[in-house]
Amino acid sequence: MAIYRIKPSGEQQIPPPLETQEYWRQVDAQQLEDIDLDEFADLNDSDFQEPELLSPMRKRWVMVLLALLVILSFIGWTAGDYLRLVPDLGFLGASAQLAKDESLAALREAVVVIEGSGGNGSGFNIAADGLIVTNKHVVEDSGIITVTFQSGEQKVFNTRDWVGVEGVDIALLDIDGEDLPAVQLGASLPQSGDDIIFIGNPLGYDWTISEGAVKGIVYIEQQLPVIYFSGPVHPGSSGSPVFDKHSQVIGVIFGSVLGEENSGLAIPISYLTEYLEAKNND
Repeated sequence: MAIYRIKPSGEQQIPPPLETQEYWRQVDAQQLEDIDLDEFADLNDSDFQEPELLSPMRKRWVMVLLALLVILSFIGWTAGDYLRLVPDLGFLGASAQLAKDESLAALREAVVVIEGSGGNGSGFNIAADGLIVTNKHVVEDSGIITVTFQSGEQKVFNTRDWVGVEGVDIALLDIDGEDLPAVQLGASLPQSGDDIIFIGNPLGYDWTISEGAVKGIVYIEQQLPVIYFSGPVHPGSSGSPVFDKHSQVIGVIFGSVLGEENSGLAIPISYLTEYLEAKNND
């Protein structure tokens, strides 16, 4: 899942699809600090003499205590860095509560786990015979792609074939299915403040239900208008469907926002519906 820079926009109209957007990487400034070698050299060249105030036995104990303090400080420092990297898994408890809603549990039946040699992600089905929507970056480096449904006894499909929607990070996988659970696509953009639900496989926790709210329509660096929303988005969320209050898909999650936690970006579903309509008219 990519991380993007964005800039706000009050516009609610989506222009024609544009070229592929740029990917960005976060850098922790704390990892870029250099050691002052000149300072170390000055210390090594100094004429400092240790005063003979302690007996040899006491000196050894002092050195042992100092060594222990250094070790404990190092453990605390590394543990702190590790804990900062551990994501907040509170969304799992929230998902368990949301799954008690039968309508949300039914939506989850159409969400799939996508696995391939290029990585893992999420997707969703929009046709009874199997037409899976996900992101290009989830499947583009894969050979055989495995698509798994949750329903009852898990239904698993394998495919090598997919097509991409030009100009956006959306891919379609046509699988050979029958009577598969599917979701409906929405027809309009959401408004700021609208409540949303999204379902996917963040951090390998499959079929997780999360809730959030729309913050607005924004632009990533190369002017692609996308849905900016709050909610627990993590690696593995790519390809997750975003649902409005009518249980219709209004977007496809593809990334998060640089420098922000608990937020995500989704491609408006209108890009997909326009693509499908054009194909049907050919």
